[in-house]
Amino acid sequence: MSFFDTLARWLGLSDTAPAEGAAPPHRAAPGPAAPAVTGTSPYAALWAAIDRQLAEFMVRTVLPHRHYAPDDSFRLVRIRVVGRSPAAQRAIDDFLAEFRPESRRQVVLAAVARNCPQGVSTAAFVDLDREFDAAALEESDPFEAQLGAGAGDYQVTLFGEWAQAPAQPSRPDTGPPLELDISDADGQRRLQPTSLPLALGRAPGEGHVAGRFVSRRHGLVERGEHGEPWWRDTSANGSVVDGAPVRPGERLRLRDGARLRLGGDAGDPAECPELVLRWGGAADEDAHTPIRATLQDPPPTPLRGGLAAGASATPLAGRAPGPLCLLAIRDAQGTRTVAVTALPCVIGRADTAQVRLPEANAGVSREHLVIESLDARGAHLRNPAAGKWGTQLDGAEQPVEFVLPWGRQVVLAPRFTQAPAASVLLLEASP
Repeated sequence: MSFFDTLARWLGLSDTAPAEGAAPPHRAAPGPAAPAVTGTSPYAALWAAIDRQLAEFMVRTVLPHRHYAPDDSFRLVRIRVVGRSPAAQRAIDDFLAEFRPESRRQVVLAAVARNCPQGVSTAAFVDLDREFDAAALEESDPFEAQLGAGAGDYQVTLFGEWAQAPAQPSRPDTGPPLELDISDADGQRRLQPTSLPLALGRAPGEGHVAGRFVSRRHGLVERGEHGEPWWRDTSANGSVVDGAPVRPGERLRLRDGARLRLGGDAGDPAECPELVLRWGGAADEDAHTPIRATLQDPPPTPLRGGLAAGASATPLAGRAPGPLCLLAIRDAQGTRTVAVTALPCVIGRADTAQVRLPEANAGVSREHLVIESLDARGAHLRNPAAGKWGTQLDGAEQPVEFVLPWGRQVVLAPRFTQAPAASVLLLEASP
């Protein structure tokens, strides 16, 4: 048995090795396994926290980002773990003292592969530690899952940045000239880019912008099909265009005179810099409303089937035709994003379910959940599984009818121990 295998078993991250001469085990299709943690390791709770954070990062950050930018990859550089109790701090200290950086790195890579099967690159990963030098952290941005960050005995922070896919051969920049009036931690100045796309962020270069909440590569100003400028966010903290929040990976068309805030819409420009973009574009009736890119490249996983008899789609007020919402699904086969285009929408193992889960999730009912309607609060759900293996929100069993708020996640069949549970995260579709 290799040193890494021994280490993985000691940490509770692998099964016991088969006896010599035993038949090779049957391998199921690749997919995220449940955290492989045993109670015999003194580091079991530490690695359960890292597993949980990586899994939430996958469904809350990676999947939504790659829905809009499918070729982007998150470049993971470091993981910082801070104990929230004396016992947790001691466990971290003992682990760091017991194992060399390369050994720690190998186990982290296994945890990433287990929980983030797509869209996360570990080629640049350095180490796991309680603290890193401040200068080293400037090379990346901190990312934390929205739900559960800092929960329990350990606070886990992932450091990295989004990397765009290799650009296509550049074409001559024939669009109208641009000017950016920048107010940031360095003061005020005017920038006239030599060409587009222009990367804005803390990283050195023509598009350097200084601010407390600015990512190294916060986003790109790029040309649209007709030469008009667009903004693509690739940050940790998001951005705001003319008062409209922009999700990471999302792309908005910019009007002449558009105001772009990096990292938030409030506070001093030294924290959230403000940029005013001027390009002499023609005025139109949508000049004060950022136009979002459609969700057609690439199309999300289509739902099978259509409207139930007598049912009609129930879009949110003011929403253009298209997906009503997105579901980030985590099941025995992996992770994926599904676009809901019609209501009611059945989630379960039935062949007729619009969102069908695999038979390997045996605790999930044939018709486990039904999305009946959507409004500003979230999804109004019917829960036929309430009297069976159940549905949990924030660890609490849900009744026959309940509301799943936007940006929240439910776990299906959490009490069924013979097969993995599944989870569904509710996300807003781009209007």
